Amino acid sequence: VAHVQYMAPGAIPILLLRLLGMRQILTTAHTAADIYPSLKLVHFIQRHCVRAFTCITELAERSFFGSSQLYDENYPLKKRNHFTIYNALPTSLPIAQKRSTVNCPMTIGVVSRLESIKGMDLVVPAFAKVKAAHPEVRLLVVGDGSLRRQMEQQVQAAGIIDSVEFVGSQPQEVLAQYYDRIDILLMPSRSEGFGLTAIEGMARGCVVVAARVGGLPEVVCDGEVGLLHRKEDTEDMAYKIGQLIGSHAELSRIRANALLYVSRFSIERYLALIVNLYSKL
Repeated sequence: VAHVQYMAPGAIPILLLRLLGMRQILTTAHTAADIYPSLKLVHFIQRHCVRAFTCITELAERSFFGSSQLYDENYPLKKRNHFTIYNALPTSLPIAQKRSTVNCPMTIGVVSRLESIKGMDLVVPAFAKVKAAHPEVRLLVVGDGSLRRQMEQQVQAAGIIDSVEFVGSQPQEVLAQYYDRIDILLMPSRSEGFGLTAIEGMARGCVVVAARVGGLPEVVCDGEVGLLHRKEDTEDMAYKIGQLIGSHAELSRIRANALLYVSRFSIERYLALIVNLYSKL
């Protein structure tokens, strides 16, 4: 069995494996179809080269094929297949058993590459709006990237230096301690295939406030396990953050829901599905 990750770099290896006689080939696409100028090669590979073409969200699967199906152990494998298997939490980030308290002061945070595609230029302006109404809140920025200097300048211009902390990039094995410092986790992305940071934050008891883009609405069920805001809209982002700050009961409700919900993304569940899939080949 050959399982090829990522379609763009994986297309040529898939074709070579097929020419060499390999029949049990699977591939996983980690993005939606909108990054491809044409889907002709993708559809050729799915129809003629691989037993299964898996996607990381149903939205991504529909963008490639017009339909979607979540894979489970009872899925009947045909000669050619496409379906969705969600990404999994990293083993270094265990799901918190419980998190009932709010940090003092309440902390808003991001854990991200500091890049435009992640919407990081929107974070400080939104936080400044929130801080005007709630002076006690703080912002924690975990990550690094080309926008760090711009974000620092935004902080200085807004006069909120004492309320913002930049800690730079951190290794995966220590991220849990930073998520634990965050009450409200922002994901204002302009594009997002899945949103692994969202489920990482949920696993540690953060309440996610995310942009309504890409795979995020599928992963962050609005009003149940997080809140969604309009893309690139700092007013709406600040409003959703303010809703949570203004109601600890609502924050606690969403947090409790998310801690239960996120178990579906456990590594144990993911491995069970992959092993089950391999056993059918």
